[in-house]
Amino acid sequence: MRFFRSGAPARSLGALGRKGTDSYDLVDRLPRSPARVAAWNAYVCQTYADKLVAACRDSGVARSDTAGLVSDLYALVPVWLECAEGAGAPRDLPFPHWHTPDRCWEQLVGMRETLEALCRHAATGAKSTRYRWASPSPRCTSRARSASRRWVRITR
Repeated sequence: MRFFRSGAPARSLGALGRKGTDSYDLVDRLPRSPARVAAWNAYVCQTYADKLVAACRDSGVARSDTAGLVSDLYALVPVWLECAEGAGAPRDLPFPHWHTPDRCWEQLVGMRETLEALCRHAATGAKSTRYRWASPSPRCTSRARSASRRWVRITR
């Protein structure tokens, strides 16, 4: 997909993600294994891209750097799904990254909503499986609370 210098329509970006919607339930259907790890990677990429697109829907346009990252994330989803469905884990499959140091408001919202969705999914999965998850350390919990307080200050 070609992007304009000013960005890309959020609607057309969202259409790129239709191929990866299987990632939302595949991770829950697989037993603990390398295939489940691949499914989780697909789920993370799909969720992150979807949340970035959703954050841009109000303006209707995603900045060009957001559009590029969303496109890269959506391109990884079918690769990870293929691995989860038996093709084996790829080697050195890099997670896309931002190419600029500054984030706009929509990008921050997309990141935050992705983090919240992944935490909810992990917490739900931990309660519904026989596996016990280690509790986060007090230091980790303290940092998470601190980040949440900062986020609340920014959004007010």
